[in-house]
Amino acid sequence: MSKAPSSAVVALLLAVGGPAAAQDMCSGYQSSINCIGKKRPLHNGMDFGGPAGSEAISATYGTVVERNFDECSGHGLTVRTDFSLYESPVYVRYAHVEGYPRIQRGVALKPGDPIGTLIPLRHTRCHGSRTHVHYELRVNGDPKRPIDPSPYWADGPGKVTCFREGMVVPPGKAIAPRRCD
Repeated sequence: MSKAPSSAVVALLLAVGGPAAAQDMCSGYQSSINCIGKKRPLHNGMDFGGPAGSEAISATYGTVVERNFDECSGHGLTVRTDFSLYESPVYVRYAHVEGYPRIQRGVALKPGDPIGTLIPLRHTRCHGSRTHVHYELRVNGDPKRPIDPSPYWADGPGKVTCFREGMVVPPGKAIAPRRCD
């Protein structure tokens, strides 16, 4: 039986890995402020800023179920995750990410797998914000059934996990959709 790490070890791991701030989490779950500080309607996802062309990674274990393009949000991906809520599957929606060519329907992913690059927003009537990856969990993939990702973070509720090389993410847990800066 393995012994749980001490609080000092956990603090050291978090310091090395970095909290959400190291990931530039510019808009939290159900925030009404976007990544440039402007008001917007209630937002059911989380936004992680980064330069255009920077890499987005898979935040969970799962299978790609859709690649799409929407005039407002640009390119996006939907992945069925390995976790469920109320005995229903949970899907993650990544927006403002142009998927790599290999990221097609049916491809299995694990946390940390590269999935695409962040694309600049068009500053249309739909979006006026800086470049970021939008991360949103949905029950059954339904946009009207968003869920708070906080309970799923690998480092515990409320502690957005920054992916580090060699990191092992347990099944049913998630990390930020960008690598540590």
